[in-house]
Amino acid sequence: MSTFKKTKKVLKTVPFDIFIYIASTREKFLLKKVNAEMKIKELKCYAELVVGIPYNLQRLQYLDEGDMLDDSDLRHNDVVSGATINLKLWRMWETLVAAVCRGAIDQVLKEGVTIDKAWQSLDPVSYRNKVSLAKERASVALFIAAHRGHINLIRTLTEHSEADVNMKTPFGRTPLHAASSQGHSNAIDLMLEKGASMDEVDVQGKSALAVAGQWGFKDSERHLFLFQWQTRAAKTKHRKPSKTLLMHQQFDSAYPTWLKGQHAQVYFCQTLPPGEFAGTGISAPRRKKIQEIRQLQYDSFVDDSPDERHHLPHIDNGSRHSTGESGRPSPPRIRSVDRLTSR
Repeated sequence: MSTFKKTKKVLKTVPFDIFIYIASTREKFLLKKVNAEMKIKELKCYAELVVGIPYNLQRLQYLDEGDMLDDSDLRHNDVVSGATINLKLWRMWETLVAAVCRGAIDQVLKEGVTIDKAWQSLDPVSYRNKVSLAKERASVALFIAAHRGHINLIRTLTEHSEADVNMKTPFGRTPLHAASSQGHSNAIDLMLEKGASMDEVDVQGKSALAVAGQWGFKDSERHLFLFQWQTRAAKTKHRKPSKTLLMHQQFDSAYPTWLKGQHAQVYFCQTLPPGEFAGTGISAPRRKKIQEIRQLQYDSFVDDSPDERHHLPHIDNGSRHSTGESGRPSPPRIRSVDRLTSR
């Protein structure tokens, strides 16, 4: 008897929409088409581009005050359609994120994003730790500012702080990804000017150009594509003029001789050397060399029979000076081959 293996069918629920509310900034965002089988870690990855908060700063809570575990799914946490999930930040990041979301440049610069000269008096280990923390805070501020599209704040962070324009979140997203997901073309141009790399991809293998196309921001996609094309064109070496180019390759169709003749005879006669093709069609035969042409002219006087010997027609010398009725010299008279053989 044949045995049948019972396979357990996993039925996915119908996608639904939920909301994420950031208490420290009082912002609410819509997350479309999530399902009950989605893991919390996948939800955070999705929310990173929607709310603009890096994954390592997110604390998602629902119904109670407990943080939802990354390995659990939405069904386990009883998340339903239209639910609002609270996103809370770690205490050390709340004031910085709130200032960045408001676009308050002066307040952001006071939140430890710059290096203080007084740190130089510290021991090397403490100094190195403080510098590393300042760079991290400045980079996070740049990521959120790029997501919100604060141009002046982006310029300030890139010029007067330790922000890294190519910083990466745990999911591999850069500030360029954040700006591309929201269609901030001016922010994209500014960060590209400051040295942002377009070649960085996230954990899903998507670059900033792919993110802009996925989220439907055609203008940002064109900005990124144009910059990518200009960068590649600048790296391409210019082709030196080759001395081995043939004449018809050195001149284009505006060459004056091209306009003469029904089949451009003048053009081919003056530009194509022997050995080139006799026409422009795909099946055009190659031009025959001069020696081959002379051989064909000579062979035309010779019969196909190898046994019979032929001679060229004899020209009567006496008729060279004869004159016709009009008094003009008549053309030379060619005697027929039959008369020559009869003699």
